[in-house]
Amino acid sequence: MAGALSIPFAFLALFNVFSRGFLFAALAYLSLWVLVIAQYRRTSALAQFKLAVLPSHRTKSDDPNSVFINLSLSNDSTPPSEVHNIAGEFWTDQRFVLSASAEPTNYIHAKVGPAVFAYYNFSLPMLHKNTNIPITEWKFRTPSEGEFIPIGIRVVSSETQWRVENWRVVCDGKHVRITLQ
Repeated sequence: MAGALSIPFAFLALFNVFSRGFLFAALAYLSLWVLVIAQYRRTSALAQFKLAVLPSHRTKSDDPNSVFINLSLSNDSTPPSEVHNIAGEFWTDQRFVLSASAEPTNYIHAKVGPAVFAYYNFSLPMLHKNTNIPITEWKFRTPSEGEFIPIGIRVVSSETQWRVENWRVVCDGKHVRITLQ
């Protein structure tokens, strides 16, 4: 593409429209921009940065009335590459929390109903290639039939856009599961 730009400049030089120094500088400048744009298109098509949030849960046989919920952040970029300057927040209904691995940043009362949402901020300078790190762990009281525990997160990095996900922790009989909201 940069070579195609030289044809009009060759005609301008042939008919002495501009000085040779100006034509050379203009051609070099335009060629540089063509190369920069071509390189950007190639690399943006190859690298796909992706942060994934993975919720998981477990129960203990010695504590049947509680459930442990873990949130992990995973770097699923293709090809494997580092993600920088990660920031975000996660939240849940504080009424269900028995213990947490982090202190909430602030609390917001729901406009309708008794819910009190606890918000937790977090930030990471970098997440290495193909890694998965825990963000938090909560110990919740097990929700009763018809009840659910809302959990949400929003996260962003230098290479990705905002990603928002919401889940529900529900109890079906004796089994606890996490579903997307």
